[in-house]
Amino acid sequence: LLLVWPGHDAKITQSYMSLLDFIGGAIGNYIAKHDLQLKLTYTEDKYKIMFESTYDAILLFRGDIVVDCNEKALEYFRCKREDLVGKSPKDYSPEYQPDGMRSAEKTAMLIDQLMATGKPVTVEWKNIRKDGTNMDTGLNLNRVMIDGVYHILVFKRDITQRKQVQNSKRREEIARESMAHFRSFLEKVNLIYYSLDKNGNIAYAND
Repeated sequence: LLLVWPGHDAKITQSYMSLLDFIGGAIGNYIAKHDLQLKLTYTEDKYKIMFESTYDAILLFRGDIVVDCNEKALEYFRCKREDLVGKSPKDYSPEYQPDGMRSAEKTAMLIDQLMATGKPVTVEWKNIRKDGTNMDTGLNLNRVMIDGVYHILVFKRDITQRKQVQNSKRREEIARESMAHFRSFLEKVNLIYYSLDKNGNIAYAND
């Protein structure tokens, strides 16, 4: 810290004031850059820790291109890092998603939505592993700032088994509903109907 206390007869010249302004500006810029560097280092460390500690597969996008991923993502897609980094979602997705929308169009829509609002987006997605197997995925997309640039941090979780259970339950519900409609129809017509169980015993008979 430099203190200047001129005497009564001392004069502070314009050049001297300019020097002080320059020194003050330089110190201010250094502090600002140092604070920014600390913030960037914290951000990078935070996401590095997140990458290494999570049980979810994580992909980091810049635009629609993968720029980084964690080890769980490689296990998830059964591939090597170079199979993911530099690729876009359309490279490991079917042409169409289950809702009938093209994967490329839906990707662009989700990115636009996330970048415009900054609000996390949760959606179900159909992916294809490198070995060609399909999987149902739960996605959580987040907008993050890294090195002054917005990126997209995507958490992926395999929900294939959950979807299979849901689909199986739905098929059972449809079968029960269909049988109920069929039995209701038989009650209204003059027909004899009965059904047998696997042992050949009568399980149901209409009136």
